[in-house]
Amino acid sequence: MTNCITCALPFSFRWTDSHGVGVCSQCGTPYAIYQYDENKQRIDAPPACCLLEEGQEIAKRYWTEVRDWVFPAAFDMGFIGDRSSTYSGATREQIEKFHDWLDAQKDAPAAFSDEEAA
Repeated sequence: MTNCITCALPFSFRWTDSHGVGVCSQCGTPYAIYQYDENKQRIDAPPACCLLEEGQEIAKRYWTEVRDWVFPAAFDMGFIGDRSSTYSGATREQIEKFHDWLDAQKDAPAAFSDEEAA
């Protein structure tokens, strides 16, 4: 993998608070950097996007329209002390902006079925 699937820029990442998960340094798309086989042994594999297909479509649309981090802080545990950003670098403003945009998308593909959301 040489480019991010969301922003299409050369891939580089920042770690999150979640084991083995990093986010694209440019757009924030989460990737599994460390991957494991069925025996829980680490394997050598390219980064794999952590978003479902529906989430990937939402991320691409948000990046195209807004050009800011997608699903900011999704794999972070929150803000530490009085820091202004999460471990991966997502700010409160980015989180609020993304969720406000997502709430306004009446025709965005559903990430969950009605039964799962209930």
